[in-house]
Amino acid sequence: MKKYLYTMIVFMIIFLPGIVLADANTNSNFTPSGIKLPTPAETGLSRGNGINPIVGVVDNVAKFVTGLIGVLAILMIVISGIMYMTSGGDDDRIKVAKKMLTYSIVGLVVALFAFVIVVSVGKAFGI
Repeated sequence: MKKYLYTMIVFMIIFLPGIVLADANTNSNFTPSGIKLPTPAETGLSRGNGINPIVGVVDNVAKFVTGLIGVLAILMIVISGIMYMTSGGDDDRIKVAKKMLTYSIVGLVVALFAFVIVVSVGKAFGI
């Protein structure tokens, strides 16, 4: 019974927001069959100002990857803090936690600099 309940909860967490937040906008560009065709601006392929669609995709992917690296670095900082707090005075676990914290902070700084570089290059090329 518990397994069934957990499965249902996970299912609702994953799929219910998509059902609830489904958009029924009738002012959009629907085809006669009722299928909505996205505009290039909605797909991220074009920003509507004459930019090459591939450049827009590369810009979006670069921003997504740097953001993901930043989130993972913050997660690793939290995990290393938990490891440090639960080390119980064990010198080896403290060293591992400190090393993980150092590398996590370095990763966060690298991700921030990468994001700044991506945004700066994008602005320099008018993206």
